[in-house]
Amino acid sequence: MLERRDIGRLGTVFVITSVVILLIVWRYVSLMLLTPDDARAAKFAPRVERGPILDRNGRVLAIQTKLDSVTAWIPDIEDLETTSTLLSSALHMESDTVRSILENRPGFAYVKRKISQAESEATRALIDEGRLPGIQLVEESARTYPEQRVAAPILGIVDIDNRGIEGIELQFDEELAPKPTGYAREEVYGNQLFLTLDLNLQYIAERLAGETLEAQKADAVMILVMDATTGEFLALVSVPSFNPNTFTAFEPEFRLNRAAAVAYEPGSVFKIFSMSAMLELGGVTKQSTFVCNGYYENPDIPEPIKCLGVHGIVGPTEIIKYSCNAGAAYASELVAARPFYELIRSFGFGTTTGLPFPGESNGLLESPSSWSARTKPTMAFGQEISTSAVQIVTAATVFANGGVRLRPRIVRKIVSPDGRTTESFGRTPVARVL
Repeated sequence: MLERRDIGRLGTVFVITSVVILLIVWRYVSLMLLTPDDARAAKFAPRVERGPILDRNGRVLAIQTKLDSVTAWIPDIEDLETTSTLLSSALHMESDTVRSILENRPGFAYVKRKISQAESEATRALIDEGRLPGIQLVEESARTYPEQRVAAPILGIVDIDNRGIEGIELQFDEELAPKPTGYAREEVYGNQLFLTLDLNLQYIAERLAGETLEAQKADAVMILVMDATTGEFLALVSVPSFNPNTFTAFEPEFRLNRAAAVAYEPGSVFKIFSMSAMLELGGVTKQSTFVCNGYYENPDIPEPIKCLGVHGIVGPTEIIKYSCNAGAAYASELVAARPFYELIRSFGFGTTTGLPFPGESNGLLESPSSWSARTKPTMAFGQEISTSAVQIVTAATVFANGGVRLRPRIVRKIVSPDGRTTESFGRTPVARVL
């Protein structure tokens, strides 16, 4: 028989064992049921180091850094009111907002993610003083853009979880931040992305664009610089712009990559494409002449179309030299609609260029079946067609490459974390146009 002393020992062991089991069960329940999925994933999934984005010479445009996030384990908070007040001051948040976060979650909660260095120091001081039981600072990865506004609409942005949501960051998200498999503890490193941009040229172009925007009181300014023999963009600017480090402080239109996303009537610059198309089709020759009396007349069009001046007798060279709308319109009468449309399309108009920009515009190039009597003559001088700026620049590669259109490029190569080039993007002819 067991003595009373033995029974007491057994009872003590039983109680201790029961308490340990209950603690384990409670911890399991809190992690699996009370802790949100994103917190569990962050706790157990391996860290992903997002790869940097660099210019053609290796200068950093986007890079991974570390920032603190403030988390709360609600059961350990002793005084909700005091904790809310202290955190609101340290994190520059409304006290009611903090209190709402802490009141409405039974277990784990994020109070504020990826806080500033000043906020981190203030919060850490309160924790070290023992004034914030239940509150912790957790290190998280964050995206930093050291050049701030430079090339911002091209680079794009990432969300709070470091996933690309706009621009190059979105289009190459899987290259920059490959998804980890399973629950391996090793850190996962993303690839490096080298752009074709030259940071010096990009900076100069952005400065000029900003000065022009202010001087001309313009709604927007774009500057595009391309090596026409390779199709590489050396600078691509759209202002007004934004700072991707603080993108939430800007309206969405400031993040717009207008060079690719916005289509407009190109106007007289389009004459180099329309006149070369007419010459290629043979309806117009170098010796062809037309009379510009200050307007274009056609019996099928109710009213004459005014020209920019009275240019007299003009040939293809003078039409471009003087930007003669009437001459271009009269020249268009010498070519059929369908072949003219097909050649304009072969320049790349009416379709995207293939640049890795989410939301790139097709522009507008209607089929001849929907043309009116005005369409062909007005298209000859850049109306009744819409194009993006990158389409115009890409189409111009035809004249620098013996009649061959090149694919435009903004990405030069992808390099693995160990320094191997996994993919390189070289000069790519697309179509012979002329």
